[in-house]
Amino acid sequence: VTSTVSGNERVKHLTFNDIYSTSESSSSSYSYYSSYTLNSNRIESALTSAISYVTSADTKKVAVLSGHSENAYTSAYQELLTANNYDITEISDQLITSISSDYDAVIIAAPTVDFIGSELDVISEFLDNGGKLGKGLIFFADASCPAMPNLYDFLAQWGISVGEGLLFETNSSNHITGKPSSIGIYPAEVEDDDITATLTYAIADFNVPMNVCEPASTTRKATALMQTLDSAVIAPVGASSDWSDYTEDDTKQFDSVIQSVESDYDSDNNLLTSYVMAFSSVEYVQSTWASYSELCNQDIVMACTDRASHVGDTSMTFTSKVIENESFASSVTAGSSKAVNIIFMFVLPIAVIAVGIVIYVRRRNAR
Repeated sequence: VTSTVSGNERVKHLTFNDIYSTSESSSSSYSYYSSYTLNSNRIESALTSAISYVTSADTKKVAVLSGHSENAYTSAYQELLTANNYDITEISDQLITSISSDYDAVIIAAPTVDFIGSELDVISEFLDNGGKLGKGLIFFADASCPAMPNLYDFLAQWGISVGEGLLFETNSSNHITGKPSSIGIYPAEVEDDDITATLTYAIADFNVPMNVCEPASTTRKATALMQTLDSAVIAPVGASSDWSDYTEDDTKQFDSVIQSVESDYDSDNNLLTSYVMAFSSVEYVQSTWASYSELCNQDIVMACTDRASHVGDTSMTFTSKVIENESFASSVTAGSSKAVNIIFMFVLPIAVIAVGIVIYVRRRNAR
């Protein structure tokens, strides 16, 4: 797919794997060959995304700060961002000394090593952008990772309180059977903000306890965008699925997606903003739930990423939810097959001949 924008040609090459989702059939695998099955067709989202990419003059740039994360939990997220015309750079430095202002946002996903003070100063300077703001930070927590006191203190200054432990759902109708840590999470009621207006609900495991708190500055405001039900409790990390060491008083509602915005005005009274978006679990993007069409995991992630990156309100978002191929083979019986044969081999030909004879006779008599 090609297009010329502002005198520059932009090209997007779609491969077979961009259009089709496949799975390997192990039962048909031999010593050197494997059999693959086409599971779904996603040409619509792939093609419309490619058209949007080659016709867009603006590409947002984000950086993934992976040097503090032991596990690579952003592959699905990066694929989603690429489909939405983001330019992605991975910064794998274990000590962050600078972040270029060329980036619109930075991403921290499931860190396993805490950040030191000088690194958090670098992130603060990036978000401040020399007083011009206009930047964003997207953070994904993971309850299986150790506590990050320095990073959590930094987030608390933005009005995002992150605690220790693992969220369990005590309402059996709001978690996956046998997995009380796989929780249903719902849009919060947010005034004067349409980011959650069209969302359904999400499912995520390994959620950390998270809530809105008072920011360190009056220029900052934190708002919950997604929340658990008020039947969630904090379990110790590694708790078994039958853990029940809690009372009714321990249950409460937790904020699962929090937006914090810092606002200011320039000399021309134009509004300037920088955002910090926090997710209670990395499974919003790195899980099988992300591709379920009835869930909003990818939708809320892209909405928050677009806002943190200051993508325009008129932009389109492409989430990689697939249209499954439907097979009717199981509904075909010997009787129905015979009936179809009779209709097409005898009934229809005879009907056509009969109509032809009637038309011929009428035309001849009309003379």
